[in-house]
Amino acid sequence: MEKLQFCPHCNKPLAINVHFCSMCGEAISDDAKILEKEKNTRAKLELLQKLIDEVTDINSLKIIQSHLEILK
Repeated sequence: MEKLQFCPHCNKPLAINVHFCSMCGEAISDDAKILEKEKNTRAKLELLQKLIDEVTDINSLKIIQSHLEILK
């Protein structure tokens, strides 16, 4: 018999073998956490790329480019 698990974010009971909490959407499984991390990284890359197109200050541009290199 499996032990009842609870969401670490909202503390609601979880169904067996779920990837995300059905109440709050928190990533539960390792696969779901990897997916969330990839989605967040992709969103950051898109935002930094947009900033590069808009920023005119050279120092800010260098900082943004260094962040892009870290994410890639």
